Amino acid sequence: MRLKVLLASLLLASIAHAQPYPRIGAYIGVRTPCQPLARPDGSVDSAMCQKLARWPRVVVDVSQLLMQPNVAPTLRHYRPDIEIIPYFLTTHWYLPDTFVTQPWDKTFAAYWHNNLKATGGIENSWPKGLQVNIARKATADSMASLAVWGARRLGASSWFADYWWPEVKTMGIGSNELNDQVRIANLRAWASKMRRELGPGFRIYGNGPGAEKTGLDGTMIEGFPGTLAPFSKAITQKDGDWLKSEHTPGSWGDPRLVRFMLGTACMTGATVTYGLQEVTTPYQAELWFPEYAVDPQGRPDPTGKYVGWLGQPLGVWVRLASGLYVRFFEHGVVLLNPTGALITHDFVYARWKAIGSTVPVRVVSVPGTDALFLWGE
Repeated sequence: MRLKVLLASLLLASIAHAQPYPRIGAYIGVRTPCQPLARPDGSVDSAMCQKLARWPRVVVDVSQLLMQPNVAPTLRHYRPDIEIIPYFLTTHWYLPDTFVTQPWDKTFAAYWHNNLKATGGIENSWPKGLQVNIARKATADSMASLAVWGARRLGASSWFADYWWPEVKTMGIGSNELNDQVRIANLRAWASKMRRELGPGFRIYGNGPGAEKTGLDGTMIEGFPGTLAPFSKAITQKDGDWLKSEHTPGSWGDPRLVRFMLGTACMTGATVTYGLQEVTTPYQAELWFPEYAVDPQGRPDPTGKYVGWLGQPLGVWVRLASGLYVRFFEHGVVLLNPTGALITHDFVYARWKAIGSTVPVRVVSVPGTDALFLWGE
């Protein structure tokens, strides 16, 4: 029986690794309890869940998912293969150790807070807010056990730990190298515990300085493109990593930014998430772009049925003398221009077609900090 479980877990991991391109995910915010995926009266908003289920990977706060247990099954109803990734804070906390939870509060957040208090893990004196002392082994171990419990309750195959932050000195807050090494060791033990108890195919993603040193399956860089997440850093990402940009609240997004981010991720294998994590209007589930999904006839697919339309890459990316990055896939090609100037490219013969067109093109132009997606066999 153990052998069957092991083989199933390894198969799940290999399928995730072979996820077709482009790889998109939704990193979303929700209100209590899980609104707008659920209504104030507690009923599930099926229409909103159906929109969100267009994404193959969805990151949602674990507390809210557990408070509204019908949301996850509804998402799986609309996309049976969806990867619902529970999210929770790791090295930052927003309640002081003097806060007392109510006896009736059985939420995941209450258990988390009480465990932090019980293990002396909340540091109230840090200049950037309340921090969790991951160097304290009892704290790290109790948090790992709660994460296992939450993931198991939700039937999740992965976990997203925000501020998975072992290198305190890099943030100008501390300079204790020993503590950094202890934090790294404790977070590595946390990841090992989750895989050991939830199966070797279980995946853990993080976000924060030094996160990549703790044995995770991928980390996120936010604010692309910008000073903290320049193109030179984004192009070095790997399979399993995440790339995040934000749209302007109240707008319907920036198609050019989406293309540039999506094109960059298509070069590296990263998962793209675009939108504000906070709950804004329009809600992220309503944001959709033509490059996200394309049907076999080259038409934009607003249903999400054809997510991963490019298929698998036919090789690594190539940087041309013009500065253009090019990568070929089973069902198309992506051209990425990280420069500030328009670049024209000649394919020598007409084969590829623009999304929404059936006319092959030979010469194409890609504006600066933009990308072009073409389809064809």
